Amino acid sequence: MSSRTALAAVLVAGCAASRPGGSPDAPPAEPVDAPAIVDARIVPRPDARPIDAAPPPPDARAPDSACAAELLGNGDFDSTIVSASGKDISPWMVVTQGAPRPFVVGTADELFSAAFIQPQSGDFAAWLGGDNDVDHRLQQTVAFPANTTGARFRGAIQIRSDENPIPVNDRLRISLYDAAGTTEVELLAAFSEEDVTVGWTAVDVPVLGSYAGMTLQLRVAATTDSSKITSFFVDTLSVAATICP
Repeated sequence: MSSRTALAAVLVAGCAASRPGGSPDAPPAEPVDAPAIVDARIVPRPDARPIDAAPPPPDARAPDSACAAELLGNGDFDSTIVSASGKDISPWMVVTQGAPRPFVVGTADELFSAAFIQPQSGDFAAWLGGDNDVDHRLQQTVAFPANTTGARFRGAIQIRSDENPIPVNDRLRISLYDAAGTTEVELLAAFSEEDVTVGWTAVDVPVLGSYAGMTLQLRVAATTDSSKITSFFVDTLSVAATICP
């Protein structure tokens, strides 16, 4: 063998030995992909409180509850006392004129039996109207504290009617009267057969007048005409005065 041939044989053997596995025809190994780097930052919730934020003081109270004074008694009618002689709904007074009605403030059973309706809350509600040519009134005295800075009337109402909405014939007015009950000093809300509801509807209106230190009368009054019937159901009434400076 010549020296050139021997050198070629040595080079071939060296290349074969340098390949992985010693196999002359093995393909080169594929590189392993490095795992993707995950962004591990914690994104705080928008409403999350900082860890070092101080908790609210334990005696903190909502401003509304701290400053509100309820001026109505038995506003949900659930303090009504039923006896053999009738119902005591004090401090409410009832005035009825026209067609007789067995009750104005009814129990849940009475209301469901006569009108297929349940009170908005509790076991009692008031039913005004519900017949032709009637004048129904619920009223009670309301004493506004001397430090009253504002007030709101709230309640729930449900209206059913067989009347055509035009013209208006049956009405409900919720008003403040003077202490003698002779002069209406503020109309809080008014409804008619145009305002038929689907179920109970909330009423929430401000008392616009300034009555600090005054004694007035809250009146809920319904009047109906001689044909077709509208019923006004009311429940969960409230006159809340704001007494904070």
